[in-house]
Amino acid sequence: MPSKFKHPGCAIISKDGLLVWRGAVRSMPAVLKRLLAGKLDIKEIARREEFNIKLGSAVRGKKYKEAIALIEQEQKIKFSADLVALHLQLLLESKNTDGALSMLDKAVESHPELIGPHLLRQMVLRSYFKDEKRASAAAADSIERLKKYPKVLADMLQNEMKLSQDQRSPRFIYDMSEALNVSRRTLNKR
Repeated sequence: MPSKFKHPGCAIISKDGLLVWRGAVRSMPAVLKRLLAGKLDIKEIARREEFNIKLGSAVRGKKYKEAIALIEQEQKIKFSADLVALHLQLLLESKNTDGALSMLDKAVESHPELIGPHLLRQMVLRSYFKDEKRASAAAADSIERLKKYPKVLADMLQNEMKLSQDQRSPRFIYDMSEALNVSRRTLNKR
């Protein structure tokens, strides 16, 4: 039977016939190493698998409120940057734009070291709301928050420059270049 998944996956089954882990092939060596070292939390994997099944069912059934509630509950247990994008998509599809921005603001606040929520927040403001002023303010806020994380800041600034070369003034591009150079110098000192 053909797979509905676009990427190859694999599973680890215990000698008792129980699913211990499933995921991307590229992740399997690290998981096997942790499993053999006794550092794999089987109960956490089972809990996460149950979450994935419930979430998949809610999303396929277009039960957005249920899916959003599941994600919000999961994020309180164990934050996942991967779930931020899905959470955003569900909030936007359910026409909850205020909730989408609020969720992104909270993700940036609670995990300022992660680039994803910063970029998603700017993208939503620029593309979805067509609000360049708020997007620029969000970018400035992200730069301030990311000063503690120069590697992440450098990645964000490079991304920002790629997106903005055709849309921004030469002065803005110069300012972004300078900020990128400062973050690179900070990284080189470490």
